[in-house]
Amino acid sequence: MLSLAFVVSSMLSGCSAEEQAGVVVSTSEAGYSGVVSTEAGRGNSAAVRLTGSLVLGPGGCFEVLDETGTSNRLVVPAGSTVVDGDVPSLCIGNTTYNAGDNVDLGGSFVPLNTAALKVSGACALEHEPFTVHSTAP
Repeated sequence: MLSLAFVVSSMLSGCSAEEQAGVVVSTSEAGYSGVVSTEAGRGNSAAVRLTGSLVLGPGGCFEVLDETGTSNRLVVPAGSTVVDGDVPSLCIGNTTYNAGDNVDLGGSFVPLNTAALKVSGACALEHEPFTVHSTAP
């Protein structure tokens, strides 16, 4: 049987842990940005599909403008990068998407914690961003 002191100390130790952001911001030399997960394989299931045009929103952050006209900020998988060029690009896995391309992404809408919102800066929104888990060919 666990002692009350052990249970209380275990609960308290969890409270003192610093909240981890779980994201970084990838910014190109030209100032285009994307929020990138630092957790490999985070949320591997793709419960929702997001389709639309990849655009640069406020602050030069990549987002998807869906068929309803809603701007959806993205959190892309670990290892994704933002690339300068004639057209700003977002590289997710082995696929490069240019601003203006139509995209078909699998993932889910997941709220960012307080630490992630701070890290995301101009790329954070008041509502949940779309966390990308997969891309369609």
